Amino acid sequence: TERFVLKILLIYVPSRRQTADLPYGLLYVASSMVEDGHQVKIIDLCLDRLTDEKLISDIKDYGPDVIGFGAITSGYRNLKQLSIKIRSRFPDTTLIVGGVVSSISRMLIENTPVDVVVMREGEITIKKLLNALSGSKPLSDVRGIAYRGKDGVYHENPPEEQILNMDDIPTPAYELIDIKRYCVKVADYMSWFDWGGILSNDRIEKIRAGSEYMIPIFSSRGCVNKCSFCYRHMDSVRQFSPERVIRQIKYFMVKHNIHFFQFIDELTNVSKRWCHRFCDLIDSEKLDITYVINGARVSTMDEPLLRRLKATGCIKIGFGYESGSQVILDYIGKGVSKEQNYKIGRLMKEVGLYDAAQIMIGFPPETAETIEETIKFLVSLAPINPSVN
Repeated sequence: TERFVLKILLIYVPSRRQTADLPYGLLYVASSMVEDGHQVKIIDLCLDRLTDEKLISDIKDYGPDVIGFGAITSGYRNLKQLSIKIRSRFPDTTLIVGGVVSSISRMLIENTPVDVVVMREGEITIKKLLNALSGSKPLSDVRGIAYRGKDGVYHENPPEEQILNMDDIPTPAYELIDIKRYCVKVADYMSWFDWGGILSNDRIEKIRAGSEYMIPIFSSRGCVNKCSFCYRHMDSVRQFSPERVIRQIKYFMVKHNIHFFQFIDELTNVSKRWCHRFCDLIDSEKLDITYVINGARVSTMDEPLLRRLKATGCIKIGFGYESGSQVILDYIGKGVSKEQNYKIGRLMKEVGLYDAAQIMIGFPPETAETIEETIKFLVSLAPINPSVN
């Protein structure tokens, strides 16, 4: 079957005052598009707050066959308004949507001019969708999408299978963006926290001198648990190989002179074995890096691993303790005990790692007593700056 090369414009649509984060969702689907030979351009409206007139002018100059929007669900209003304006000027251009906002696919199809919504993971689905749009097969044959049929009615196809081997996914198309425009300066990040008792002044200065910027990276998708307050597109959890993650780190070190990394997974310590292998590779490759872990669980952490992480450059870990009350932990289905939380929290202090201590207050069964338990929990652990939400 003849394959047509399409010109594709990907637009990230912000939600309210959403800050500009590295648009990994767009970069991953863009890499699949580029792999199939398509021409891709990215406009991030979180970063470049273009006027409607300027955006319309840029679209006209580029002349895309397909415009794809990425957004989180609370970006729906902006996405709706923008898609209506674009449709009025470019009536023959196919409009597609992906990302977290795809969770409201029916609302998008029935209330906006969007033609197709890519559900869940997009790397495989987008290739099949673009082939279909090139005329090789009908949309009804493409798994993992919702679309407006010729009858004007909402249609939703069966889901595409999840990607089993994460290493099969192409490397994000970093070349399509100016990476450093998204990076936080290390000096700024280090000044946001009180590192007293965790890092010496000499270590802090060495970290600042070692890298001007820090960059977010992923090692996994999903989580081993399903807490009641959490939402995600994926079932279960899958992780890139430690080797793949190390290659990504080395790419940033060599290409962009970045030596400070922030793991932004829902869950980085999926398994102790993976983490130890990752640390072994840092040592064997003699990588002088600093890193922080945003999402971790106490159930797959112990003292040897905490010490290993610290020895290879980790300075901060964010554990979702959520509550100091077992009643609340059980209610949200956290799958851990408050004793496990206490144990790891105390070890963090003993080992000398910054404990982000993530807490949530206000679940339906919350009472003055359960809140008091959480206060006692935090007082006992005495994290420097707990994250209470």
